[in-house]
Amino acid sequence: MKLIVVSKSRIYSGETELINKLFDNGLETFHLRKPQATRTTMETYINLIPKKYWDRIVLHSHYRLAAKYPLRGIHLTSRERRKKFRTWVLIKYLKAKHSTISISTSYHSLKTLSQSRFNYQYIFLSTIFDSISKDKKQDQFVRPNLSVYLNNSPHNIIALGGIEASRIDDVAKMGFSGAAVVGGIWSSDDPLETFIEIKEKCENPGAVLA
Repeated sequence: MKLIVVSKSRIYSGETELINKLFDNGLETFHLRKPQATRTTMETYINLIPKKYWDRIVLHSHYRLAAKYPLRGIHLTSRERRKKFRTWVLIKYLKAKHSTISISTSYHSLKTLSQSRFNYQYIFLSTIFDSISKDKKQDQFVRPNLSVYLNNSPHNIIALGGIEASRIDDVAKMGFSGAAVVGGIWSSDDPLETFIEIKEKCENPGAVLA
């Protein structure tokens, strides 16, 4: 199963050093989500990460930086999706710069997800379990209905919300293509060790790890 790590919403001391350790230990996809950060701040952040890892970074804002730097892709917010023509132009521009750039997005209900017609590389669906990082975000799906949908969906759907190592098996059984982790890592006493544990579970869902 695919494993994605999403950043905390605010920058904190030592963050890029820790992210680099996650990359060193096999992190393949990192979503850089800093809603309040300026373009300059985002560029500074990117430049604190070795160039060899830039193609693992997905931006949640300041999308045109993905044309300046060889990043993995962009993640569209619901607000950007509503700006249909502007977003279409943006995607055309970015794909002209990097033909393999990844475009992803998020949904919070099966109804709105089912109406999606764009061929996203993957889609976050939340909240699957009670959120660890956001107290008011609670599990909102009926499991049998969710599993039926996932097993028949043409999309690659990633579980988001309340993801931790003990829930990876459930995520796999439900039919998700992968898991996105936020609070499960950043609320941990040892984020690196927790990441490694979750990564091993994603690589071997259902296995009993030593």
